[in-house]
Amino acid sequence: LFQSMSQGVVFVDVKGDITRFNPAARRLLGGTKGVEIGACPDDYLKDLLDAEGNPVPPDKMPLVLARVLRKPVMNYLVSALLPKRNKRLWLTISCVVVEQTSAEMPEMIVVVEDVSERIDDERKLMLNLDIFSQIFLKNTLPMLVVDPFKLKVERANDAALEFYSVKSPGELDLFGISDLPEDELRRQFYIASQNQAGVIEVTQHRNKGDDRVVELHFKKVNLGDSPAVLCTTVDITERKRALDILQELAREVHMQTADLLRINNSLLDQMRRREIAEQELRDREQQLRLMYNNALAGFYRSLENEGGLVVYCNPYFA
Repeated sequence: LFQSMSQGVVFVDVKGDITRFNPAARRLLGGTKGVEIGACPDDYLKDLLDAEGNPVPPDKMPLVLARVLRKPVMNYLVSALLPKRNKRLWLTISCVVVEQTSAEMPEMIVVVEDVSERIDDERKLMLNLDIFSQIFLKNTLPMLVVDPFKLKVERANDAALEFYSVKSPGELDLFGISDLPEDELRRQFYIASQNQAGVIEVTQHRNKGDDRVVELHFKKVNLGDSPAVLCTTVDITERKRALDILQELAREVHMQTADLLRINNSLLDQMRRREIAEQELRDREQQLRLMYNNALAGFYRSLENEGGLVVYCNPYFA
């Protein structure tokens, strides 16, 4: 799973160094030059800009936020310069903090996805109605044009009709296809209608009988006099499942590492106790030797008093 994911996945340790990465991360971040173990993610992502083109402050960087807040930072949209590939891309960066059991384990999992094509399409859609129609209708992502005040679906491309298993836009009920409260859904469309693009993550219910975790991207579009918001659906179900599996695997590895550390510490403690016991034995043996030699010294003197016959000379007299 880790090797086959289409998103780039990087493991980062407590020092901020890369400890592991999958093939998608190597291609996305390093191109033909690849990615190096021990390098810093900042070596591969430079000059981060937000959706409005403003520089991302150091304390607002996705990895910094995740590390400071100790909670996941999901789908952080940035425009980043990739120096190893000499190009700028739109990326979403997700950072999930991993519970630490030892300094040897990754501190967080970083998922990077190239969304340049989607962002470019959204921007082209703003240019004119002809381009809008071409891109909207042929786009492989489900797209809806919604009246932000009536919350009525005015248009739906083929991808949206297939995704929601309906035959026409009129069959789509925005309130019935997601778990988002009505007030919050209205708020998101209203914010978008005021030229503030937004994105939320929801669970959507399809006529096919399965639920999908999706990102809904909202952006105002100019299609004549009527207000309109383009709602693009990005299915992230598999990405979420993969991330959950990676987190669970990381936790299992941590538990196994903790068990190994406990076994190792127990063995070290036994070795220390053995060394202490052996030293005590050596000290006791030395004491016995001294006692033995002193006793022989006295015995030698007693023999000398008896007749002057030397039968033993211990180290003390030697």
